[in-house]
Amino acid sequence: MKKLTETATRLLFMICAYVSVLAVISICIKIIKNGIPAINEIGLKDFLLGKTWKPKQNLFGIFPMIISSIYVTAGAIIIGGPIGILTAIFLSCYCPKRLYKIIKPMINLLASVPSIIYGFFFLMTVVPI
Repeated sequence: MKKLTETATRLLFMICAYVSVLAVISICIKIIKNGIPAINEIGLKDFLLGKTWKPKQNLFGIFPMIISSIYVTAGAIIIGGPIGILTAIFLSCYCPKRLYKIIKPMINLLASVPSIIYGFFFLMTVVPI
């Protein structure tokens, strides 16, 4: 009976994994399928290297968005990388057990919130300041 349950569970997880992969692939296909005609009309060079995004004037340059994404990613790695590594070292080597029991659930809670939520929060609170 145990082997049957394990096999059924393994099969269920395998199906879920395949459905997830197929969902991502179908989303990508849909985006590409609907985006190619627009990019052909605008021109790939103007789309990727254009510096102005004004849809009402038919200007669709995303170069500043690409550069901004690179800057934000680099900043997150420069700031978050050392903080994460040092926090992990502290928790695994130096943290007292009582403090660990308090900090660990807080870190898990922070990690469970999607980053878009943090971005939106800071966009609404920090950017206006």
